[in-house]
Amino acid sequence: MTHFPLLKGPVAVNLVNTLVSDRPGRDLLGTSGQLRDWLRSQTPWIDTNGAPGARLDDFRVLRDVLRALYRSVVTKSSPPPGSIETLNAFAASVATVLELRHEDAGAGFSAGRRPLSEDGDASVLAAIAESGIELLGGPDCDRLRACAGPGCRLFFLATHPARRWCDSRVCGNRVRVARHARRRRERR
Repeated sequence: MTHFPLLKGPVAVNLVNTLVSDRPGRDLLGTSGQLRDWLRSQTPWIDTNGAPGARLDDFRVLRDVLRALYRSVVTKSSPPPGSIETLNAFAASVATVLELRHEDAGAGFSAGRRPLSEDGDASVLAAIAESGIELLGGPDCDRLRACAGPGCRLFFLATHPARRWCDSRVCGNRVRVARHARRRRERR
């Protein structure tokens, strides 16, 4: 089973973070099996019923569009041409209906959306696209950051305005160790 970094964010950020490096072999959605593993890791956020995984290329396209849009937010630049339209097309690919659910006698009611289509991939892609739209168009967009760690490509939602790294124990520690080594070399 593949290890996926930073599964704490919105599902759209989690999808973007499946491309962890430009180095070969660091695409965590390299196979349909890896996509199925990633989808299973996202069960609290999306319904993975149906037969997801048949259209791996669509998941990669959505990931690339979200990555480009997140990069434009972080760098305060214009989004790439066509990226907004592509994201909106993924979100519109499946119509949903709001439904009332009753789990058991003590739990009461809950509301949720159910896709009108039986296409599992399209439903999951639409849910991820909606997650990306909610982040980009909502108040949490100001918290979106790209990790400042050298070579790290991950995005995260900052819990503190000064946060610079996706994980202070990994990327933050690498920066601190490199800074310490540089200072020691300069003293010699």
